[in-house]
Amino acid sequence: MRRRDHHLRGIALSCAVILLSYSVSLFTPEVIAGSMTRMLANAAIGVSMGVEPNPYNTLASQLSDKAQELDERETRILALEDELRATRSLETYLATGSLVLSLLLFALVGLNFYRDARRARAETPRPFAVDLRAR
Repeated sequence: MRRRDHHLRGIALSCAVILLSYSVSLFTPEVIAGSMTRMLANAAIGVSMGVEPNPYNTLASQLSDKAQELDERETRILALEDELRATRSLETYLATGSLVLSLLLFALVGLNFYRDARRARAETPRPFAVDLRAR
């Protein structure tokens, strides 16, 4: 088993040496220096290029600032709407409770009038009735 591991290491090392020699043959120092020079030139051109600010090229930044301001306003409006919903739900509960209490009081007053009228009718003597209650 050790011999097999040694054999695999030799094959892997041979492949690595072959690939390294191939990449060195492709990328000579002249090719690497040329590509580095091109990369530096491209970076210098990209960095030095620019346009003076004018109303047309600052319009995008103005629009993004306005969009950010509108997003902040929308967030504040949504927070206020949530707060209003919470207070409205409290007001709804209070109004419902007030209605229930009012109906309960109305029913009690109506019951009181009904019982008073019934009691008054029972106590009113009838003209042709005889009172058989013991005195």
